[in-house]
Amino acid sequence: MLTRRGLSLDILYTNLEPIMHREEEKPEAKFLVRLFKCLNEANLHYAVMRNYDLLPLSADGSDLDLLIDPQHEQAIMDCIVGAIRDAHGVVIGHIRTTGLRKIFALGKPDNPADQWWGLRLDICIGMVYRGSSDLLDESLWNEQVEEHNGIKVLSPHIASVLGVMKEFLHNGIIADRYIESASFVARENWAEISPALSPLGNRAIHCLRELCLGKIDGESVDTHSNRVRCGIEWRSLKAGPWTYLRKKIFYFGSRLLRFLSPPGKMVVVLGTDGAGKSTVIESIKPALTDATHGALVVKHLRPGLLPPLGRIKDKQYDPASKADDPHGDPPSGYLLSLVRLAYYFLDYTLGYWLLVRRVIAKSPTVVLYDRYAHDILLDPRRLRIHLPHWILRAFVNIVPKPDLIICLYGDPEVLAGRKQELPADEIRRQVNDLVTFAENEERAVLVNTESTVTDSRNHILESIVNLCARQRINQSSHRGSE
Repeated sequence: MLTRRGLSLDILYTNLEPIMHREEEKPEAKFLVRLFKCLNEANLHYAVMRNYDLLPLSADGSDLDLLIDPQHEQAIMDCIVGAIRDAHGVVIGHIRTTGLRKIFALGKPDNPADQWWGLRLDICIGMVYRGSSDLLDESLWNEQVEEHNGIKVLSPHIASVLGVMKEFLHNGIIADRYIESASFVARENWAEISPALSPLGNRAIHCLRELCLGKIDGESVDTHSNRVRCGIEWRSLKAGPWTYLRKKIFYFGSRLLRFLSPPGKMVVVLGTDGAGKSTVIESIKPALTDATHGALVVKHLRPGLLPPLGRIKDKQYDPASKADDPHGDPPSGYLLSLVRLAYYFLDYTLGYWLLVRRVIAKSPTVVLYDRYAHDILLDPRRLRIHLPHWILRAFVNIVPKPDLIICLYGDPEVLAGRKQELPADEIRRQVNDLVTFAENEERAVLVNTESTVTDSRNHILESIVNLCARQRINQSSHRGSE
């Protein structure tokens, strides 16, 4: 039982029970209340590290930072996954490395007209550095955990010091948001928190205190932190060479596997002028932004590694100036069209590997495209390309593929009435081609935008949820076959 300052499981239940009846106040509240109820009932060792003032009703636009006991990792993960499922959600991205898990969750509301909820969870499994042994003592769970609104939170004293410790270990810097309170703790409360840091070793603990106090004897923070890192590595190696080697392999191997099989998603929105691409993208951005904690990247047409072709000739070129008359310029000749296509191919391939792949491999980021390479097939004249259809189809088939293609369509007459940039006959042709394309492309989903924006939003977010569910089933089947 948790005994910090008289805290008991009964107190946690007493404080959490009234909140459970108000869970409808925030979109993510249903998930949060269920999660903490499960964690408390199982009496698991967890603590929210920071930004918990409004919990468990709201994360207040922040991510949820949890510190958990490595011995309770699987049970806590079961609670997290179960709470996401019970709140009509799904994991849209998940990474796991030594000592850390990141989970991006997205869920639908009970009322279709309400906002979807999204939340990112950063889960520290103990405190480790690149596969080291746990740097926190077991006494932390009895001595440095408090109660807030029926949930377990980390003592502000130890939280500020751990914030400094994480930053200088992993990034070689001292974060301003932690140093003031950490400096106070180093002066006034060090004897209280130092037992929880005992696995660091006396030398590293001394270095950490000096960092918090700003006493680094003229050395750079990076130099000072390197000394602490080396001490941690050496102690972990001496404590168990084979365990140390296994964790190191897992740490660096997990980073390689993330690049080979990215946890992030690339989603493309296609549609002719007037189909409502900008509107529906704006409608889905809030939920995806919450789910990724701001790690949502929106691009237009191309990765953008290479500048627009028009800017090479004219430094003042503005692509937006062509929006009012997308077919105003005549298509290029055969040879120049091939040059244009080759230029776009370089941007799509190199831009994907150098810009997009790096982002979606690092974390479960969502990269959202407003138009993509398929526009060259559906509306080549917009890009001044005049080539046989089979060449354009080959181009689309060899550029990097998105995970999901949202195809927006509607009555051509209605779409033509929304925008007059293209004639109705051209819009009709594009709509028919887009529908035919979607019917023959397994990654594509057709969304009729003649209904409300809310209906379109729900359809698109449902499609993302279904994509994640299919990928999870495929991964489970693959592991089962092994």
